Amino acid sequence: MTNEIMLNNGQLRTVITPAQGAGTLSFDVLRGDQWLPIMPDTRRTDCDLTASDFLMLPYSNRIENGRFTFAGQTHQLAHGEHHAIHGDTR
Repeated sequence: MTNEIMLNNGQLRTVITPAQGAGTLSFDVLRGDQWLPIMPDTRRTDCDLTASDFLMLPYSNRIENGRFTFAGQTHQLAHGEHHAIHGDTR
């Protein structure tokens, strides 16, 4: 897969793909001298996932009735049935 970004702080490392909404392709932890997977490496042919942990921007949960108040101002969000499920950025 092209356009992958690896982030590594010496103890944890992850590979993300901007082309898939900044989805996580792998996530590992260093134990001793060995990297161990925290989640499956989705690039492996024996993995059923294509990616995981997508960013859900600008918010990441249900917003009751698609409406919230911030700094005294009420904001109405577009939503399907009853609640806005999560952000619309991918």
